[in-house]
Amino acid sequence: MKVVALISGGKDSCFNMMHCVANGHQVVALANLRPPESAGTDELDSFMFQTVGHDVISCYAECMGVPLFRQDLARGSVDTSATYTPNAADEVEDLFVLLRAVKEAIPDVDAVSTGAILSNYQRARIEHVCARLGLQSLAFLWQGKQETLLGQMISHGVEAVLVKVAAVGLGEVHLGKTLAQMQAHLMRLNERYGINVCGEGGEYETLTLDCPIFRKRIRMQVIESETRMHSYDDMAPVAFLKITKLAVEDKSGWEETMAAWTARMREEIGENPCGIDQDVARAMAQAFIRDAAAAKLRVDQKADETDGGPAETSPPNVYWRAPLFAISAVTASGVSAAKGEPHADATLESETRAVAEYIVSALAECGLSPRHITQMHVHVADMAQFGALNKTYQEFFGHVNPPTRVTVQTALPDGCKVQMDCFAARDDAELARRDTLHVQGISYWAPANIGPYSQAVVLGDHVYLAGQIGLVPHTMKMPDAASDGGLVPSMHEADPRIAQITREASVSLRSLSAVPESLRASLAEACIVGVCYVPSADLFGAARAAWAARFEDSGLVPPTTFVAVQRLPRDALVEWEALVGHAGEAHRILQAHADSGDGATRVITTSGDVQADVARITGGDGADGRPAAEARMHAFGSFVGVVAHAGRATAPPVRVGDAVAQAVRSVDAVLARWEAGACGSPQTPWDLVFAVRVFHLACAPGIWVRAQVLAALRGACGGGEAARLPAVTAIAVDAIGDDSLVSIVAYGSNLEAFRV
Repeated sequence: MKVVALISGGKDSCFNMMHCVANGHQVVALANLRPPESAGTDELDSFMFQTVGHDVISCYAECMGVPLFRQDLARGSVDTSATYTPNAADEVEDLFVLLRAVKEAIPDVDAVSTGAILSNYQRARIEHVCARLGLQSLAFLWQGKQETLLGQMISHGVEAVLVKVAAVGLGEVHLGKTLAQMQAHLMRLNERYGINVCGEGGEYETLTLDCPIFRKRIRMQVIESETRMHSYDDMAPVAFLKITKLAVEDKSGWEETMAAWTARMREEIGENPCGIDQDVARAMAQAFIRDAAAAKLRVDQKADETDGGPAETSPPNVYWRAPLFAISAVTASGVSAAKGEPHADATLESETRAVAEYIVSALAECGLSPRHITQMHVHVADMAQFGALNKTYQEFFGHVNPPTRVTVQTALPDGCKVQMDCFAARDDAELARRDTLHVQGISYWAPANIGPYSQAVVLGDHVYLAGQIGLVPHTMKMPDAASDGGLVPSMHEADPRIAQITREASVSLRSLSAVPESLRASLAEACIVGVCYVPSADLFGAARAAWAARFEDSGLVPPTTFVAVQRLPRDALVEWEALVGHAGEAHRILQAHADSGDGATRVITTSGDVQADVARITGGDGADGRPAAEARMHAFGSFVGVVAHAGRATAPPVRVGDAVAQAVRSVDAVLARWEAGACGSPQTPWDLVFAVRVFHLACAPGIWVRAQVLAALRGACGGGEAARLPAVTAIAVDAIGDDSLVSIVAYGSNLEAFRV
């Protein structure tokens, strides 16, 4: 891509520009926001932009050999909310004017280089401007480890000096010193006081004098520089350099040096970008070979002829106990049933619109809107047509901070083309506050969102994650043989799919972990429940081995179901869905609960800690010696997830209806343990379960399976038609892990105790 680089003169913007070049992009222009002459100062009170050292910026065009575009930073930091809304008085609009001018002068510019590392505030605003101008944000440093980034800048020849200090342990004596000279001191200050070694907390600012992609270097003539004290503070004096004279010098042998550096950087980027672990790769290969052999002996499971009896299409059911909302699978046939109209064939666009309108209407009846949705599940009959579906989806759910989304292709009922279900929540209660991670910039961190969805939505101590496939973050492409660094064992050569799923699982699980980590949550320590989608049952073992390895350090593999569906986005071989607890938010809620002194409200967990024990229930041995039904639960904070399997492959075959009843009973048993810790004694163990997703073999009609589940739940909940049931969605799949007929995933929360 052709890139315009936002430069402040600091180390981060220059180092990110270097990564753009190393990744094959072409820097065609530089752009900078400067203080207006009328300001009479070198440093503006900006939430977004560094202006110290702005006098040197004009030299960068000569150093890089590309044009420089500049714009006065005439506006202020007006809209400081987490989500930016265009405001004519805000400094973000100065950035918009600047980049618009670049695009008008260079129409084929594609992307913007930015040095954002940790600031969501800065990142979101740059991405907002990029979206308005049709540009892609390239932020390769995003979420990079600070100590690693500092070391890489120094080792890759970024010569930058400190031009401002504003932290304990830093003073006037450190101004003008290089990063290499300051590295050891910054590390000591980090250990002693916790300062950010890259200066992301405003501890210091830098000016880059040279780096490998500069054709010329800047020489600062220190004798002409003066130190200006901004404030005198015994602990953290604020001081900066005013550069009054400098020189731009030629660099001999630049082309050769540049070529050598580029090769070195590309080699470092290409060293095992998939993050493949050899032990895990071997375990995946062995599991694949074992499953392939077992598949030859497996007898296809089929529904008993007494299964799949008459069942009419019923309208979707809604769960609503403030603040939590869930709606079961919505299809065009379900919408027709709700209206009392016959289902007729329709186009994909009209079906998507009907489904979306129904969901929006159901939300409105509960005083909610699409912005309250936390997670969407989108099932399609043909993944090849997903682009057309996405356009209509964007109209309804593509707002500024959209929900997370999981998308797969599977068999849908009544010949429908699309099916959606969703979770939502009212977030006007302090204990159920919402945060969204909607990253659109390309980096090494995790894939940029490639559609109208967010990577994560946090509600209270619930973290909803988007479905994650194996896109290599910095290329946004699926991994191939060239991207594994030659680390895939030779045993994988027996079947190219095992080599590919090894790559994809490694990349996707690394990204799945990185997203909650950026929110200070942990997949390994607090995953509530997981769903793994693969396009073929013989990939179950390999996927299971990769999943188990991800949780090896914590020693606790969360309740998880593995299902085979027809197709995944980008023809991926694995997609992960996970819901995670947030320890920090759980402690906040626990403290608020303790401070309230309200003994009538439910406690958060079954213990004083934020994490409850995992419960496991088995029952009714099958003919093959394995339990006919099994359920596992994980509770963390106010969040709980349960996965149950039932109807194992046996002779004679188990009826699907019986398997459903077994699964519901096993879920009931583990939920009883969770609910036992709640004050006020809820009526049934299902009292706070807001959604149930039922994966079943496609040989049984989904409409009939859902009816069986609803009937079993009514019995378990001790109520009739008026019982407030969780939203129940049936999903037809080609196979279920452990050769089960049915797998139930139940989601519960006692955030409902905190009504406004």
